Amino acid sequence: EMPVERRRELLLLCSEVTVDDDAKSQVFLTRYLDTFDTAVSKEEFDSAVKPYAARCALIALRAGDIGQAQVLLENPIMKKLAGTGDFSIAFSLLQIFAVKQLDAYFAFYEANKEAMTRVGVEHEAILEHMRVFSLCSLAAKCSEITYEEVAAALKIELEEVERWVVNAILRGAVEATMDQLRRVVVVSRSVQRSFEKDQWIEMELRLRTWKENISSLLEMLEEKRALADTPAE
Repeated sequence: EMPVERRRELLLLCSEVTVDDDAKSQVFLTRYLDTFDTAVSKEEFDSAVKPYAARCALIALRAGDIGQAQVLLENPIMKKLAGTGDFSIAFSLLQIFAVKQLDAYFAFYEANKEAMTRVGVEHEAILEHMRVFSLCSLAAKCSEITYEEVAAALKIELEEVERWVVNAILRGAVEATMDQLRRVVVVSRSVQRSFEKDQWIEMELRLRTWKENISSLLEMLEEKRALADTPAE
């Protein structure tokens, strides 16, 4: 079996060779990070882990990948980024990506804009992702959303609503149509950012309603079949 130090060298080399392809580079960086455990010394963490963990997080942030953000947040090594100065910026932004709303991002940006610039986080890119994510959160709660509700959630003007809804649809974040006469967004599906307690309760209620509707439909079909089977007098 290849010595761990050699594996790390090769994985870092592969991440550098694929640096122009964020998705591939991140795969190698993630595998590199997986070669360490949480008992890593502070000295080794600072030199051999922290910069690459932050880079891995930054790739997910640039891509606006909620799924990857959630995966990284569950990584024990990534969690050690918290409280590490500028490097903790990337981890905090992953947390905002996964579960928080636009207000939380604006507050974070105002408090950390200089540090974000230092670590290479582009405010406008993050803001665009967060607006799409906020629309996802709104769409997960309602099957119809008024233009006013979208504008308020995304902190945009009313005339910008349709552009942002189209943006979210093109990104695959939501499936929806716009009723321009009623000025509502009709939601078919949306990406679920995360499952907190409230989301599990909401899903349970939806499943219960669905089950009740199916039971009613089956009863109605059974009644109709029984009537059809009844001999005519």
